[in-house]
Amino acid sequence: MTATNDSTPVQDPRRTDRRVFDAMLPYLTDRFGNPASLNHTFGWAAQDACDHAREQIAGIIHARAGREIIFTSSGDESNILAVKGVADTYAHSGNHIITTTCAHPSILETCHVLEKEEHYYVTRLEADGTGCPDPDALRAAITDGTNLITLSLRPNGHDIPERIVTTGRLVKRAEVFFHVDATDVVEHYTIDVQANEIHLLSIDGNGIGGPPGTGTLYVRSRKPRINLVPLIHGGGQENGWRSGTLNVP
Repeated sequence: MTATNDSTPVQDPRRTDRRVFDAMLPYLTDRFGNPASLNHTFGWAAQDACDHAREQIAGIIHARAGREIIFTSSGDESNILAVKGVADTYAHSGNHIITTTCAHPSILETCHVLEKEEHYYVTRLEADGTGCPDPDALRAAITDGTNLITLSLRPNGHDIPERIVTTGRLVKRAEVFFHVDATDVVEHYTIDVQANEIHLLSIDGNGIGGPPGTGTLYVRSRKPRINLVPLIHGGGQENGWRSGTLNVP
């Protein structure tokens, strides 16, 4: 782990866990099916492997089902899809986003683009060591036009479980969408998306033993059901939210 001058954590790439590599290897050599091609056994096997991986990720974060897990190319892409996807889908219900000054650059830069190009207003709050803002400051920042609160949790906070519960309850009462970037903490803390009222959760695959260039985004399917405007259009893969042939390994 390294850090920038402003103490924003930067996750260095890590070696892929051997168990992950061993699970990937058959799909790099012999099992080369396309999971979207369901008219032959190679495609069925690839789809089964992807569904199993989704269920594993869903279990880690206590999601309802594997279908709530979208595969992406990185935690960065997951963050961008979550923030921009919600902003574009729900612009009719509000144009205000709340984040923190220590959020990941993929969140902060996306918010900047939304301010510049899509007439969004963004409030950037100071955060403590957990990456969560002060509850009173967050409560005061929420307006009738707020439709998203997006945070990056930080690995140097010892009170993450308690703070994320407090933030989740506050967000639920405010009836706004809640996105959490858990890339830097999911390996160290249990993140329960149901108990913590999280609607979208980003994870970088390398942070949980996978290879660089992999990521996931949890998108809640009910109570409430979240819809997203996709960043990538085409064949409709990943529930229509990320088109393109899926990289099975």
